[in-house]
This record gives sequence, C-alpha cells and structure tokens, in this order.
Amino acid sequence: MTGSKFFEYLKSKKIEKSKELIQAKLNNEKDLIYIISDLILFSSLVSRNKNKNTHPIIVINALKNIIGDDRENPSKILLNFFIEYLTLFKLRTGDEKIIDETLKEGARASEFVSDLHDACQEGDIRKIKTISARIYIVSEKSRAVLDALIEVVLQNVEDSILFVHHLLRSFQFQKSKNSWSFICSLIQEMEFFSIPNPHKASMITPSDIRKVIIQSGDINSFSSVERLWNGDYVRRESYRRELSHWCCYISENLEIKNKKNSTSFSFENKNNNFFIKLSESIILNKNKSLKSKIDDLIILESLRSMKKMSKPDDIELLENRFACILENENWKI
Repeated sequence: MTGSKFFEYLKSKKIEKSKELIQAKLNNEKDLIYIISDLILFSSLVSRNKNKNTHPIIVINALKNIIGDDRENPSKILLNFFIEYLTLFKLRTGDEKIIDETLKEGARASEFVSDLHDACQEGDIRKIKTISARIYIVSEKSRAVLDALIEVVLQNVEDSILFVHHLLRSFQFQKSKNSWSFICSLIQEMEFFSIPNPHKASMITPSDIRKVIIQSGDINSFSSVERLWNGDYVRRESYRRELSHWCCYISENLEIKNKKNSTSFSFENKNNNFFIKLSESIILNKNKSLKSKIDDLIILESLRSMKKMSKPDDIELLENRFACILENENWKI
C-alpha cells in the first residue's frame, strides 16, 4: 500500500528506518507478504531514465522466490540488500497525470486493442501511453492493457522476456487492483528495444530445447520462457506463438559446447534454504561489484526454478552446469 509507513520510508530513502521496520515487524509470513508487496509496488514506479542498472522488478521477484524457501524465517540480509539497491532509482512522475487528462477528454470514439498494437509497432511511446490510458479507463481499470502490451512486447523475446516474466509474476503476487503502474513500467521498458512484426508459431516448445539450454544456453532467458509458457494467462496462445518462435530459433542456432563433466556438485541432500544461504554469501562477498551480485542473484534464481521443474534425467546436466557457474563466479557454498 502506498500509504504504509514502510513505503513512505522507501520513498524518502530512509534506509535505516526501512531496515529497522523490517527488524521489528517481520515476524510471520503475513508481514513478509506486506513488505514484499510494498517493495514490488515501489519497483513498478521507478524511472529508468538514463539508469542502466537492472530493473528492480526483476531483482525483487527473484529475491521473493528465493526468500520463499523459508517463509517462517525470511532472510533480512536479502531484504536489506534490496532496500539499498532501490536507492539507486528515482520514482516516475506523470503516471496519474495521463489518466487525469484522459478523463478530462470525456467521451470519444472507442479505442481497440488493435489500435494499441499498431502504436506499438510504430514505436510511438506517447501514442502508446494515450491509447493505453483510454482502454484502461473503458475497461474499468482491468489488467487487459497489461496483457495486450505483453502480447506485443513478446515479439522481441530476446530483449524482453526477463523483464516481462518478472513483471507479470510480481503483479500477480502483489494482487493490486491498480495495474496502471505496472502498465506504465512496461511502456517505459519498451523504449529500450524494438518491436518486430508478429512471428508464425513453431512446433518447437521449451521442453524440446531444455537439455541444450542447460548445457550451453542462456539460463535466465530460458527459465523465464519456460515459466511463462506454463503459466495460465488469458492470452496464453499468443504468448506461446512468440515463445515457440524463439525456441525454434534457439534449436537451429545454439550449439552444445564440449564441456567436461563435473562431479564436484550435487543437489542431493541440500537443505531447503540452500539457495537462500548461497544468495546471502553472494551479497556478503566484498570482492564482488554490485552489478556482479545482481547478475549472480538473477541467474541463481533461474537455476533454482529450473531445478524445481527438472525431470530426473535433466538433474545431472543441471548439476554439471551449476558446478561450472560455481567455479566461474566464485560462489561459496
């Protein structure tokens, strides 16, 4: 809730006050949900103008999933790290102004999702915002605009998938009736990549390329593709059309690099808080830059997801890839 004391501390960049509140109030799963919801909402409101840091919506959703492995004892190290990360960002202004201006316009000819799609293909951000606001109001402030925009943005899976997946999951966790900040966040992100024309569907699915990805591919992108593919969304078939095109491209272009098998790591007998402890060690590593820590946390969460979704015959491959990353990134377990 934007009116909460915690949210106001975040907004005014009162880091110590925010940490003190977590220390005092984080006593159960219900408290954890409220705190993460505020962190998600704040992240959806950040401005990306000239800020090249990884979008906090990606980071908070990754941390949320890792923290969820021990909800009774949520990691304050992870939460405090993220609070400090948020100080690198300013909040957007003008989101509500667009809604107010649209309401003042009064009745006008109906806008359609097809009009919104056309504006996206043109790359006209101002027009996208205007049409989005009109549809948002007419649809009684539903999530319809968010779903329609994601359908278009996924025409560029390579550049958008990580943000889209984590934005959608964050939105669903936050359970906000106000989707406008998430819509504006997505529109803002569209300034960073182009939107090609829609692609034809392919018969190739994430499961068809899973093994080659585990061995040599982009773990972050694939993990997001796999989860979005399996999600229950109104526009799922449209999402899958574009995701299948990406899978087809990967199947035709990714070569398995010859890597020696490693027996130095196994998921067997690892505690439920294994990923939490590893995340904390990454954060506490003074030899790592902030960017390296963020990158490590995101790929660790992706690996965690792939482990949860792996069949027995994939586990050994994943363990081998995990061992390589452990060595390359100097993770301490």
